[in-house]
Amino acid sequence: GEDTAGRHALSWQIMTSLRISIPLDDAPPSKLHPRSPIQERLESALPNRPSLAELHEAQQKAEALRQAHIDSVKQRGQRAACRAASSSARRRALDEVRAARAIEQAARRDEALAKRTKLLASRATSCAYRVKRAIAVAAATREHARQTQSATKCNLEAKLEAAAARRAEARAEEKQRAPLVPPMWRGTAGPAHAAAPSSQPAPSDGGAPASPDGRSASERLLSEVESEWAAADDDADAQRIQAWMRRPETIETARAWLEEVGCDPRAGRLLLGLVYTAREAARLFCDSSEDKSMAREAKRFHKRLLAALKTGEADDFPEDLRRARRFHAAWLAVDKPKVVGCLVDSLVARRAEQAAPRVPNEAGAAVPSLSASADETLEMIRRLGGAEAEAEAREAERRAGEMAHVRAEDLATHVGKVAKRAFWDAVQERLRGGDFECAFGLLGEMQKAMLALVAHSAKAREELADKFDAAWLKQQADNGALELGSVTNLMKYVASTIAAWQAPADEPEARAWVESVEAVAAAAVAERADLGAFIGDHLAPFLARAHELIGRIYERLVAMQQEADGEAAAAEAAAEAEAEAEAPPQD
Repeated sequence: GEDTAGRHALSWQIMTSLRISIPLDDAPPSKLHPRSPIQERLESALPNRPSLAELHEAQQKAEALRQAHIDSVKQRGQRAACRAASSSARRRALDEVRAARAIEQAARRDEALAKRTKLLASRATSCAYRVKRAIAVAAATREHARQTQSATKCNLEAKLEAAAARRAEARAEEKQRAPLVPPMWRGTAGPAHAAAPSSQPAPSDGGAPASPDGRSASERLLSEVESEWAAADDDADAQRIQAWMRRPETIETARAWLEEVGCDPRAGRLLLGLVYTAREAARLFCDSSEDKSMAREAKRFHKRLLAALKTGEADDFPEDLRRARRFHAAWLAVDKPKVVGCLVDSLVARRAEQAAPRVPNEAGAAVPSLSASADETLEMIRRLGGAEAEAEAREAERRAGEMAHVRAEDLATHVGKVAKRAFWDAVQERLRGGDFECAFGLLGEMQKAMLALVAHSAKAREELADKFDAAWLKQQADNGALELGSVTNLMKYVASTIAAWQAPADEPEARAWVESVEAVAAAAVAERADLGAFIGDHLAPFLARAHELIGRIYERLVAMQQEADGEAAAAEAAAEAEAEAEAPPQD
C-alpha cells in the first residue's frame, strides 16, 4: 500500500507461517543503507518480483495518473465554473433584454394611452363644439322662424288694416261726396282758390303764405295741403307744387306739426313727398305691383293726414307715418335702380344722338343738340346711385359715342373689340380681387393652343410642356409655393416663343412686346414686388396680348392654307383645261 508520508512498504506473504515486512525506500541502495542478506535472499527467491526501477516507474505513472486525474477534475470544475459564469452572464443579459423590452412596451403603452386620452379629449371637445354649434344653429333657426312669423304676421296685419281702411274710406266716400273744407273756411263760399276771405289770402308762388296770429302748424299745413291738392291737374301745377314742396317755409311748417304730434321732425320732406305722390299717382306710377302698392299707401297716408289735421286727433298718426316710411323704403329699393337705368338709357340715347350726323331741318338749320342737360342727368344719377353709378353712366355714354361713329360694315369688328376689352377688364378686376382661378383657366387654354401650333414636332411639344405647365402653376398656387420668379420667367418664355412664331411682317411689333414684357419682369424682380399685386396689374394685359398674337398666327396659317388650296384648285383646273384642249375631237 501507500502511506500518507510518501514512504512505501511492500508486504510479501510467503507460504510459511512467518510474516516478514521489508521496508523499501524509494532511494537505491547505498553505503549507508546496504542491502541485508535477507533482502537479497528474498530477491533471489522471487525471480518475478518487479525491480525497484519498475516499481519506481509504476509509482511515477500512478502519480502522473493521479495528477492527470486531479487536473482533469480541476479542468472540469473550471469548465463547469465557466459554463456557470457564461450561463449566468447570458441569463443576466437575457434578463436585461427582457427588462428593456418590458420598459419599452410599458413606454409604448403609456404613449398609446396618452394618445388615446388626447384623442378622446379632442373628440370630446369637438363633440362639445358641435353640440354648442347645433344649439346655436337651432336657436338661430328658432329666432329666424320667430322673426319670419312676426314679419309675416305684421305684413298680414298691415294688409288687413289697409284693406279695412280702404273699405272704410270707400264707405265714407259713398256717404260724403262733398269736397273737404278747412276749418277756417267753414261757412264761407268755397275753397281758397275760389273765394277766400280777404283776411286769409291764398298762398302765392313767391313766398310763404300769410298766416294770422294764433294759427297753429296743423291749420297752416291743412290749408296749404288742401289748396295745393285742389289745383288743376296739369304740368304747370305739378311744377308749382314741386316748388311749393321745396320752399323752406313749407318744410318748416311740416316739421313743426310733426313735432307737435310726437313724430320725428326730420320726416317733413317725406310727408310732403308722400302728399305729392298721392296727388300725382297717375303720372308717377306704372302698372307694376310695387308701384300699385305704393300708390295705394300714398293715398291712404294722405287721407290719414287730412283726418289728423282736421280733427286734431293724431294719436295714431305716428304709426301711420312709420308704416308709410316702411312702404316708401321698400318701394324705393326697387324703384331707384329702375330710375337710374332709365336715366342712363336717356343719357346714352342723348349721347348717340349728339354724335350722330346732323340732319338739317326744313329751314336748313341743324337740329339742336340735347346735351345741355347731360350734366343734370349725371347729377341725378349720382344722387340716386352714388359715385359708382355715375362712373358707369359716364362709361356707357363714352361707349355710345364710340358706337355712333362706327360704320355698318365695321360694326361686327367693333363689337368684337369692345367685347374682348370688356372681357379682359373683367378678368383683370377678378385678378386684382385675388381670384386667380380664371387666370389658370386662360393659361391652360393658351398652352393647348401653343401645343397645337407645334403638333408636328415632338421635340418642340416636349420643350413647351416642360417649360409651360399651367396645371403645375395652379398646384403651386394652391399650396402657397408660387413665387414671383416663376411667373416672370413664364411670361418671358411665352412672349419670346410667340414672337419667334410670328410672320416677318409682324416680327417688329412682337419683338417690341417681348422687350416690354422683359422690362416689366426685370423691374418687378428688382423691386421685389408683391406677387398678388403683380398678377393683378400685369397678367391680364399680358394674356390679352398673347392671345391676340396667337390668334394672328392662326389667321395667317388659315390664310396660307386657303391660298394653297386656291392655287391647287387653279392648277387642277388649268390641267383639266389643257387636257381637254389636247384631246382629239370626236366625230
